[in-house]
Amino acid sequence: MEQGSRFSTRRAGDQTRSSTEDAVDELRAAFAREPELIQAMLVGIDDTPADQQQLILTAVGQAADAHPKQADSHYFAARAAVTCQDWQQAGTCVGRALDINPKYNDARILAAKIEQAQGRRDQAIAHLECALNNEADYADVHLLLGDLLRETGDADGARHAYDRARQLNPHLVAAHERLNQLTTGITEVDGA
Repeated sequence: MEQGSRFSTRRAGDQTRSSTEDAVDELRAAFAREPELIQAMLVGIDDTPADQQQLILTAVGQAADAHPKQADSHYFAARAAVTCQDWQQAGTCVGRALDINPKYNDARILAAKIEQAQGRRDQAIAHLECALNNEADYADVHLLLGDLLRETGDADGARHAYDRARQLNPHLVAAHERLNQLTTGITEVDGA
């Protein structure tokens, strides 16, 4: 193996394989041995070049396929797909995670964000309401729900969601700002 580049080698005698194929194989094998490595790999994926993000997405997807009954593997594959803005793959993977564990709140919240990114507000709201029913009573979930409700014109629902977010986390500046915007009639949601 060349020093400094773990993924740049080819198997001995195999001149037809690319370094990318070797890298995908190495990542897939590592993820298959230790699925928790997927989460570690995703920590810095936002700062990774696009071609390498795609390589990670491929390996994570293959690792998830190797662990078809582990909701976490599919959830992490969905997160990788979101980072690469592959919404179809993200939706498929998060759907698999939720098929395995319908009460997997992190996957439910990610599903809402995927739906929101594709302009499907009603489906996003349904996912968030389901997460809240599954005891995901988190300020950030209420804040996102408020933004979605506000986008659909439900100011009262948004106000209630922002107020709940503020109750859960009094230091959540965004909740205070959004409530103030509703009170003053400002219609644009910044940072949503």
